[in-house]
Amino acid sequence: MSESLLLLAGDIERNPGPGGIGQENQPQDRLVDDSKQGKKEPKRRQRKPETWKKNSRKIKRAKGEAYINTRGVLVPAIKPPSPERICRCTFQCADVTAEQKASLFRELHSKPYNEQQAMISELVEVHDVRRHYRGRGGRARESAVSRRQRTPWYYLRDGARGRVRVCQGTVCDALGISRVRLQALYRKKAAGLPIEDQRGNRG
Repeated sequence: MSESLLLLAGDIERNPGPGGIGQENQPQDRLVDDSKQGKKEPKRRQRKPETWKKNSRKIKRAKGEAYINTRGVLVPAIKPPSPERICRCTFQCADVTAEQKASLFRELHSKPYNEQQAMISELVEVHDVRRHYRGRGGRARESAVSRRQRTPWYYLRDGARGRVRVCQGTVCDALGISRVRLQALYRKKAAGLPIEDQRGNRG
């Protein structure tokens, strides 16, 4: 009987019940707790979109600065309007001075892309075509058949009269933008589409 009682007491000390704590398990629990207290939470890297190569190219391109495109080719910086260029069209391009063109150029390229689009949009108006010219055979084209229902009017800000009507080439030269961009903005405005950059917006 005495030997069985001693064996039973030893089993209880080694394998305690749910409410008790054994002597052999106490040092392990303390080591685990100490190791948890000594651990430090890992630092998470913060997102910096302005440093990404893709966004860096967009920012430089909007500012008119030189940048390297996705193919690794160096794209030169946009040249400011040349004071030697004088337009002799039927509009009022000659009334816009070289200083006014340079001021518009600096103002445009100091803004991000979507704000640039808004500024250019203020200088473009959509008007209905006033008259349709006769086609082949002497027959006048019907307005419903003609592909060109509307036409763009371009303006530049003038210090004295507010703004003057100019041609497409003068707008591109003063703002340092391509005809493709100007025509694309006009088509969006004529169709009632948003002029902002919609790439990446999945909402």
